[in-house]
Amino acid sequence: GEITPSNSTSDEIIFAELYLNNKFIEKASLPVNFTTRKCDLFWKFQLPHRAYRARVRILNPSNQYEVRVTNAVVYNVNNN
Repeated sequence: GEITPSNSTSDEIIFAELYLNNKFIEKASLPVNFTTRKCDLFWKFQLPHRAYRARVRILNPSNQYEVRVTNAVVYNVNNN
């Protein structure tokens, strides 16, 4: 994921929250500056094995930037 535009040098920070199945998981600070931005917007390890619905809530939306979530990685560990 990323915050765009891709060549931004602004010091602005977008704040976002991650919810899984409508339960708050974490709040993230997402710098828009291309030299300090985060590639991994959120992560959560060791979740119980079940279906999840993820929702990202942008706390300070801006018309100048777009939050792009490009993929999600899901690990399934079999304990057999």
